[in-house]
Amino acid sequence: MHWLVVFLGLFMLFAIFRIPVAVSMSLATLITMAGAGVNFGIIGTSVFNSLNSFTFLAIPAFIIAGDIMVSQTLCSIGWTPWWAACGAPQELPPWFVPCCLAL
Repeated sequence: MHWLVVFLGLFMLFAIFRIPVAVSMSLATLITMAGAGVNFGIIGTSVFNSLNSFTFLAIPAFIIAGDIMVSQTLCSIGWTPWWAACGAPQELPPWFVPCCLAL
């Protein structure tokens, strides 16, 4: 509990001085870990082991699927009947949810 208070205090101190959030969290983490006596040699191994998960493969798969769906060829072929049925103008972006599906 003591180190949590130290971390939050440092983070708030850095936030008061308007240091960017990523830098504030990084500095507060490094200072708190140094104060707690954490071995810095195990950080890389522990990060790799925590991210080496089959579940995390879904994140890039969803990003790729979104890129494919946003591409002009797939969306214009798949959503054209919906656009016409809704009476939507053709200059709307293809990733926009059609009004017929929103009902």
